[in-house]
Amino acid sequence: KPASLMTARGEQPRKTLEKKYGRPAWYRYGLAVEINSQAAARTATKEDLKTSDKWLAILDKTAEYPLQVKDPIEIEKLKNDWNQAIANAESLRSNFPEDPQISRRLGVLYRRGFTLDMPGAWERAEAYLLRTTTLAPKSAEAYISLGILYGDTGEGFEKQAEAHFRTALKLARKDQLPYVWWGLAIALHKQGKKAEALKTIGYLIKQRPNDIKALKLREQILRADN
Repeated sequence: KPASLMTARGEQPRKTLEKKYGRPAWYRYGLAVEINSQAAARTATKEDLKTSDKWLAILDKTAEYPLQVKDPIEIEKLKNDWNQAIANAESLRSNFPEDPQISRRLGVLYRRGFTLDMPGAWERAEAYLLRTTTLAPKSAEAYISLGILYGDTGEGFEKQAEAHFRTALKLARKDQLPYVWWGLAIALHKQGKKAEALKTIGYLIKQRPNDIKALKLREQILRADN
């Protein structure tokens, strides 16, 4: 072993470097290309994401909370579809554990499970969506999804919903803003923040003046405490 090693700061005693940084690792020429390829492989492909999105489309009737479906046979089918969707998404996560797009989709799928009253689905939805905000802290989608989850949860979670929608507001693209304004307006309305709720839903109506749902929500807010 050489007694010293050449570094960017010149020649340094080997023992000093090992004490400070640990024993040096040696790489063959060309390995860096393999490392980069492995790093790229940790991100799911577009086809993988399309598969998850396909399952979300199949479970579209579970997007609204509480569940609007009343037929027991249809509910049972949705639960079976949900179990298959979760199995697929969890398999993807095991292959790409650091991919925020997979993590967020899992969070959304588990929120759909919460709509279906699947045991433990709410806790997993929250965990995966919070994980997504760590993996991709500038992703508006993650905060929007968290806002929806807390908004669906009911009394006691309105403040969390508001906080996440406000974060999403800072990060959202123009096409995402209507979803943020909608969720934020509801969170404010549920807390009795009438003026702020009206102002927020007003932004949505200004951009979409014929949006029936937005107009109805504004009427609800106006009638509150009157």
